[in-house]
Amino acid sequence: MGGKFDQKANQAKQLQGQINDLENKISQVFAKTNKIIIKQGEAFPLIKNSCFLGVEGVYSSWVEGYLNGEKVNFRVGRGISFMCLGHEGKVVLTKIDSQSDTATFTWSHMEKDNS
Repeated sequence: MGGKFDQKANQAKQLQGQINDLENKISQVFAKTNKIIIKQGEAFPLIKNSCFLGVEGVYSSWVEGYLNGEKVNFRVGRGISFMCLGHEGKVVLTKIDSQSDTATFTWSHMEKDNS
């Protein structure tokens, strides 16, 4: 009976290793930084090849752009939540520099909802 238990324990250990490897690969898909500076006319990949934050216009009190393909308007300190590949994220405009046409954002993502 100990043989079956050991076999199942080894299978569980192998599966846990595979899960850890997959979680590591998934985390590599997301942008490494949560502070992003984007110049007008540029975009940044929040999730590699899938979800982008783009800046179309930088004004003195707001920023116009695209988040995950949808047109959005940002105001300083206000966040916009989004879904991409089953993951929930949030982008917040933290600084506007209309002189250099740049916008600074912070962003975060939550783990995939498996419910």
